[in-house]
Amino acid sequence: MISEKVKNYIAEQSFCPEYLFKDWETFLKLLYEEGGRISAILWWDHCKKAEQHLSVGGGGYTDLDDSEYIYAETQLYENGFEIKALEEIIEHIMNVIDSGLQYDDKYVSHELVPSFFFEE
Repeated sequence: MISEKVKNYIAEQSFCPEYLFKDWETFLKLLYEEGGRISAILWWDHCKKAEQHLSVGGGGYTDLDDSEYIYAETQLYENGFEIKALEEIIEHIMNVIDSGLQYDDKYVSHELVPSFFFEE
């Protein structure tokens, strides 16, 4: 069960139904402090709309802070996080962001952003 404090944070900070946050690390720390856990991560590519045809993602949500950018949904969905410690999850996310994604020789990630599925 998600605490009221986490629900309030989501209502104030998430900018789409897929739990995307500008500051995902603060969200994860709050979630785990409140006894919540994630089960999976879906990755999004934050890129210019004009460059989306080269992105590993497709479709998505316009960046509310800069309408030239979009959060494009990728096909990278990872599960099994319910057994991992918060520090392991943060380290994994940072490693994926640092290494990026590439499909074929044409499609690359620009700025990867995680969204979360919660453990029920």
